[in-house]
Amino acid sequence: MNDLLGKTHRLLRESKNIAVKEMAGEKISFSQLHKFENGTSSIIVEKLAYLLDYLNISAEEFESTFIYLNKDAVTMREIAEAFWAKNTAKLRYYMEKENSLLVKNPENLNHFLNVMQVKSALRFLDKRYTISEKEIRRLERYLFSLKEWSGYDIWLFGNCVDFFTDSDLRKLTYKMLHPEVQNIKTSLIQSRLNQVVINLISVHIENKHFTPVDELFSYLEHHFRPGLDMTDRAMLSFYKKLVEFRKDPLSQEKLINVEKCIAAFDTLGCFDLVNLLTEELERYKIRTHI
Repeated sequence: MNDLLGKTHRLLRESKNIAVKEMAGEKISFSQLHKFENGTSSIIVEKLAYLLDYLNISAEEFESTFIYLNKDAVTMREIAEAFWAKNTAKLRYYMEKENSLLVKNPENLNHFLNVMQVKSALRFLDKRYTISEKEIRRLERYLFSLKEWSGYDIWLFGNCVDFFTDSDLRKLTYKMLHPEVQNIKTSLIQSRLNQVVINLISVHIENKHFTPVDELFSYLEHHFRPGLDMTDRAMLSFYKKLVEFRKDPLSQEKLINVEKCIAAFDTLGCFDLVNLLTEELERYKIRTHI
């Protein structure tokens, strides 16, 4: 852990072309900073905060860089890339890799959660791929035990929403949006919450559960950052039109409104998203024989 934290700091410092000796002084000695960046010593939070302030780097930027350099996080990034490319062969490779670690140490929660991440991606691409009841129960126990949801927990839940019953899904959604403790309420966390809420909306629309959808619409409208989250705002507009179409699938006007929303994403160059939303709409059109 010390090695990864120090490596992250060194990368950011060097990207600013700032030498160690420039940062050393009253707050932290040259020796302390040198040992920290080489992973042989840790530093207290106050000193790390000073270093980030010196570099004009926010805690969120530091966290994002740290996650990117962390082995498990890179694996998650690779899972996402394989998912968007619909590369099930690569996902199965990751599955075997993560599962082998879990077999060696079945009680290791981290290995189990990584396995569930891969399985969720495979399950989304191929509904024939099954998740055991035992795995779902273990995942539920973990999520229900959380007092505060980290970015990882939010991301995990968002990827696995398809696994839970409607009742458990609603309970977990409430726990995520209204945790017992909120010490890490950052804009990064809020952005991930918004993305998961969008995933939840899609699932509820699939199941024609419109009451929770209205509640989630309201949540998003009150938690977008002013001037930001433009893609999420566009997604909200899309799903509002999709709900209208799902409630009245024979309306040609409402179908055209949904298609216009998808065309807007195409204009913005969000081609992967266009493909995903088009597939979602096509499923509903087939069900209603359009």
